[in-house]
Amino acid sequence: MIVMSEKVSFEEALLLFNTIFDEAYREYSSMELNESEIKELVYSSKVYLHSFSENRKCSVKYCRKKAVKSHLFQESILRKNSHNGHFIYPASDLDKKKIKISKIGINKALTFPGFCETHENMFEYEKKEQLDYEHELRTLIYKAICYHNVYWEIVLKKTENSINELIKKRHEKFERSTNGKYRSLFKALNIELKDLHFTDPRHNDFDQFLKKRKKTIKETLIFKRLAWKDIELNKDENLSSHTIEIDKVIPIFFCYLGNLTIKNEDLEFNNMACVIIHPFKESTKLIFTTKNENFGVLKKLLDRLDIDSTLNFILSSLLYVSDNWLMNENFYNKYIPVKLKAFLESAHTLPLSPKNSNL
Repeated sequence: MIVMSEKVSFEEALLLFNTIFDEAYREYSSMELNESEIKELVYSSKVYLHSFSENRKCSVKYCRKKAVKSHLFQESILRKNSHNGHFIYPASDLDKKKIKISKIGINKALTFPGFCETHENMFEYEKKEQLDYEHELRTLIYKAICYHNVYWEIVLKKTENSINELIKKRHEKFERSTNGKYRSLFKALNIELKDLHFTDPRHNDFDQFLKKRKKTIKETLIFKRLAWKDIELNKDENLSSHTIEIDKVIPIFFCYLGNLTIKNEDLEFNNMACVIIHPFKESTKLIFTTKNENFGVLKKLLDRLDIDSTLNFILSSLLYVSDNWLMNENFYNKYIPVKLKAFLESAHTLPLSPKNSNL
């Protein structure tokens, strides 16, 4: 126990406190959490939205009704393109710290707490399993943007919780390892150990994670507002889209919202974009959406794509653009190149860097 005499001067008391605090800091800094203690706290690149139980409101502006489980891609279309009611997709294996190509049932495939029961009916194209009008295209894009907005908001919350848990566990271990020898000093100074933010080498990384995710959420919210304005106005006032249609059904469902880089000779696109790959009744559509001021360059680049380049873009996107995809297992086994499979099945996280495509 530390006893402080009344005769000790303020300067001496401050020196004593600093000395003991420095000692506590050194002990804390030298202590590490083992793998089993941090395993569940380490942020995984995959968040399973289908199992997320927190109540969320509908994604439509001003609607305060409770969101139900929404499919990013319509259930009947998924069923027709599945293999025995399942798809394969890239999941995170925390034990092996790598991507694991896993199976997922239709009921859970790319679902999220997106819209209330009323606004689920706004996606008319799903009933026909085909896009016929510009309005239907805008609602598909809006749904994709909402998916990513919900995803990143949940990721941010999970990351913040992980940071708090990491700090809590480290403080608890510090208390146990020092047998509370600093407790009396902190108590005399009316300081709670939990209020002391000792520097942790991981904190800088987590801070960067938080900043990056907050920036991502801000960008998705901007896109979400612009997409909804276009739906209300029934015209491409803010966002424009270019669709590439392949006259074959390719059983790959894919969605990405973020920075997209495409280069070809004298042209380069490097801006925020939404990319959707969607099989329909008799064809597969690749839909690229960006802000109007950036659309001209993107369209010129996409106009240069031939069928081989388009197929190459689809395959490379599985690695370099997104981890939000589903694929028919038979198609994966039969048509996906061996080298691409090797990349996918050995990756530690998706998407890989750099996130770009050269036409």
